[in-house]
Amino acid sequence: QLSGKLGTLAAEDIINTIMPFDSEQTIDDISLLESQLTSEGSALSGLAADLNRLRLYHRQTLESLPIGVCSIDTYGEILLWNNTMAEYSRITPNQAEGSNLKNLSRPWQTLLEEFLHDDLDKWPGHHFPRQNLPPLNLNLAKFEMDNDSPIFTGYKIILVEDISERLRLRSELAHAERLSSVGRLAAGVA
Repeated sequence: QLSGKLGTLAAEDIINTIMPFDSEQTIDDISLLESQLTSEGSALSGLAADLNRLRLYHRQTLESLPIGVCSIDTYGEILLWNNTMAEYSRITPNQAEGSNLKNLSRPWQTLLEEFLHDDLDKWPGHHFPRQNLPPLNLNLAKFEMDNDSPIFTGYKIILVEDISERLRLRSELAHAERLSSVGRLAAGVA
């Protein structure tokens, strides 16, 4: 967000001035940067503080969405695993974020890797069996970050929506309509 508003070099200068890394090597790790912003964000002032508040607002919005959101960088590191993804998968954001997709527990690791490597951008109504839990029916969609972004090109966002309840209600409605039709037919015969 910061680099998108100010430009990459200006954003890097602000971050390095206010919160320099202790290490002498360049670190390109969003999770590390975000944890440092979280721990030292109260020391920020002016434009940097405003940008940090905007970052926190957007992060909170993504974490609270009623649809699962998973963001993955080009190396397979999970950058965002919102609360809805945690509810579906029983994998907490603390367990998922910062780890690699290939280290995620099965069956979620298999599902997300297969979906990322598939040519289709959407899997509507995907039946997803889970061990010792009822299966889920999921709508999955993936998006790649804009190629105009110098930093985030190749990063992917996966949206996951559980439609199991909707399908159950649709099935009950169809059953009720069939019963109603049989009732009308029986009344007509009578």
